[in-house]
Amino acid sequence: RQDSTQARDYRNFLPMYGVDAVQSHSDNHSVGQAAYADVTWHMTPRWDLSGGLRASRDRARTQFNGYALDFSALQPLPFAGTARTEGDHVLGRVALGFQASDAWRLYARVSQGYKPGGFNLAPTSLADAEAYGRERSTSLELGARVQAGTISGSVAVYQIDLRDAQLYSTNEVGYGHLANVGDTRSRGLDADVQWQFVPQWRLSAAVQFNDATFRRYADPIGCGDCQGNDVPFAPSFSGDLALEGALDSGIGQWRPRLAVRHMGSHYFDTANLLHQSAYSVVDASLAWQPRAGWEVAVYAHNLGDRHYRTYAFNGGPLGYYAQPALGRTVGMTLGLEF
Repeated sequence: RQDSTQARDYRNFLPMYGVDAVQSHSDNHSVGQAAYADVTWHMTPRWDLSGGLRASRDRARTQFNGYALDFSALQPLPFAGTARTEGDHVLGRVALGFQASDAWRLYARVSQGYKPGGFNLAPTSLADAEAYGRERSTSLELGARVQAGTISGSVAVYQIDLRDAQLYSTNEVGYGHLANVGDTRSRGLDADVQWQFVPQWRLSAAVQFNDATFRRYADPIGCGDCQGNDVPFAPSFSGDLALEGALDSGIGQWRPRLAVRHMGSHYFDTANLLHQSAYSVVDASLAWQPRAGWEVAVYAHNLGDRHYRTYAFNGGPLGYYAQPALGRTVGMTLGLEF
């Protein structure tokens, strides 16, 4: 059972006009309850079949009031709303596994997933009293895992179909809201490998190839025809490479780490107008563990001070804007477990 409540007061002031573009107060409450079960049948020493079911019930409520500025008359337009929604869902999963050898395991899996429906947490008009529906997914995956001496890893190909995807139907600042914009399909490959080339050092790498597009687009607010467009925030390629150590000494264990992260080019909006080119970032850290349960670490993220965007949006009459990522960031952490 999960129960969450959010209360929000919002004000967007426009200094050039001396008025608020939006001012609102909202209260949102959601409750989710679920029961699930999973079973595995070891048919032979090498073959196993597993399956599971999950039943859930979700409820959400919203109550809000406020006003938004009518730019043509520079007058506030009040809005208010109260609404509820609920839904029941049953999901399934089935998987087949084969232990090909002591080192290799192969598997195939079909599973379902969902995101519950609800209400926008940042209302800007009476339309926010209308709930968005659940998002449903069906995933197919074929993969293999290997553990052979100092090398371990996995590889998988997949297809994920989303129905009634929950995305922002517009990215115009102050007016973006979640809606069921249509159906998407993602096809790709994930692979990772770890090599413990000496007892104290490990090299790891991972790559992801992904093709995610809209098969159906049903929300004209985002764009007139987004069918066939790329799904936002879904790069066609990404990957990382890391070198990690675990070095024992008379004063504790030292764990250095150096990593390179690569993010492929991707869009920020369903209309595919706002774009971020591919970039790579280098991170480094050094942790010291003087005793079990104690850790002191220093880190440096984005060592090369790479400039890139994490989000972009339409500022309406003010033009297009983007949120930049943090530049070079240096810090320290202290960890204690007991």
